[in-house]
Amino acid sequence: MQCPRLAYPILNFAALKQQNMEIKEFITGSSEENGNGNRDVAVFAIGTGAITATRRASRNKLLQKHVAFFQCDNEPLGCGSNETIGRQTAEECLLKETVLAHNSFHKAIVICTLGGGTGTGAAPVFAKYLYEKGLEVTNIVTLPFSFEGKNRKSISLAAVNEMSNYAKATIVINEDIYQMLLKDETMTDYFDAIDSHIENAISFATGIYPQKAPWYKRIFRTKTDKRR
Repeated sequence: MQCPRLAYPILNFAALKQQNMEIKEFITGSSEENGNGNRDVAVFAIGTGAITATRRASRNKLLQKHVAFFQCDNEPLGCGSNETIGRQTAEECLLKETVLAHNSFHKAIVICTLGGGTGTGAAPVFAKYLYEKGLEVTNIVTLPFSFEGKNRKSISLAAVNEMSNYAKATIVINEDIYQMLLKDETMTDYFDAIDSHIENAISFATGIYPQKAPWYKRIFRTKTDKRR
């Protein structure tokens, strides 16, 4: 599997400091059907990567009955890989947060793809905030590829350590392992496997198991598996 080269554009950091983070519920069609009152678990997908990777789980009909899915991102420009901005915007966002006040959640799951600015900076802030609000917190995080550099891996591991202080469990997905296991597959298959892993990690954390296939087929689905 060929991995794409990452390009980091030159950004206006003065403009980035004016970014605004908001908490929005995923649009899944489940809110009107199930109502927030029946759901006692809140999933917070932090940053664009986590939001994309969580979409499959948010469309799972059984999970929708018990889990509320929220997306948190800096709009419209992101953080420009600056975790300090990610942390600051998260702190500002949580000062005016109303999601917990209007719901009776008992558990929270924080999902982020580490290495960038929003996930790496904001996710530890969310984990601490939810823990201090009395929720049982589980973290689901992905580590960056090795080719993204030692600095990204270093700040990602620091974020994992910080988040673990506030969580009952932290599930770490190492993207290098997927790159090795799915080396003959396409990037679409690779990200599909990551999305499936996150969906099953949510099921594990909540005790809700909607899929009947063996775990290894749910996580490492290949093109051959899909045709069966």
